[in-house]
Amino acid sequence: MRLAVPALLALTLTLAACGRDTGDRVIETPAIPDEIAFEIPDNAYAATPPAMAALDAAFAEAARGNKRVLAVFGGDWCPDCRIFAGMLTIPAMAGFVDAHFVTVRIEAERTGEINADAIARFGFDEGLAGYPTVVVVTAGGEVVNSASAAEWRTARSRRPQEVADWLSALITAPAPADAGQVATSSGGA
Repeated sequence: MRLAVPALLALTLTLAACGRDTGDRVIETPAIPDEIAFEIPDNAYAATPPAMAALDAAFAEAARGNKRVLAVFGGDWCPDCRIFAGMLTIPAMAGFVDAHFVTVRIEAERTGEINADAIARFGFDEGLAGYPTVVVVTAGGEVVNSASAAEWRTARSRRPQEVADWLSALITAPAPADAGQVATSSGGA
């Protein structure tokens, strides 16, 4: 029995080194080197499916898979939007994101006319504060990161590791007490 305690301690230390323990699962944030090259797509947003149907499908899939919805509002006219989309395609990042989120890219523009219904669905009645606006939502529709949704409008000056760390923190973060509620289907919440 005395040997089991050091073995358990070694296992605990090993798990802590790999990621953070959230009680029910260990979140392993990928380590992404600063010098990693990635492709910046030309057509990351305009080629996306209709926003409302894609959001409905994302919420349904997130509920089935115990994931969160990662809604990225942006446009191909925006360098930061394209860079953020490119960071999500880095193989280690893509696998990490796919394991924990259902991602939906939603075309948006400064006038707010494109996908205005999807923008309003997230409570952005006054329009988006910046591009890209990245919203993490529970499968039940609670917005987890309303305070930091426009944080990536400076993606061109950020490192992919920052994206991985930010997303890792939002995988199990509770929705704030004043969290907005997003309808999980076009027909209602």
